[in-house]
Amino acid sequence: MLNWAPPDVVAPKDGTQILAIFTAYPSPIMAVWCGASGMWCAAVPQVDVYKGEMNDWSFDNEYFPAEALKVWVDVSHNATVAGETEG
Repeated sequence: MLNWAPPDVVAPKDGTQILAIFTAYPSPIMAVWCGASGMWCAAVPQVDVYKGEMNDWSFDNEYFPAEALKVWVDVSHNATVAGETEG
């Protein structure tokens, strides 16, 4: 079970990869803060038809404004549960 960070816990904007839920997207997606754009950059799954079937999967980058982030989870290898300290 994932321990989603509550809205009052600020998501890291230092290159940390997070699993995020945005107001404009229906499911959790991987995201990272893009300082150049001032937005969240997310890997959004795409699917297309290949040989008559919807089986040609890939990822596109999409950008979401900071206020669109609803909840998130740090997925880095040394992540702690939101609100906990290491130790």
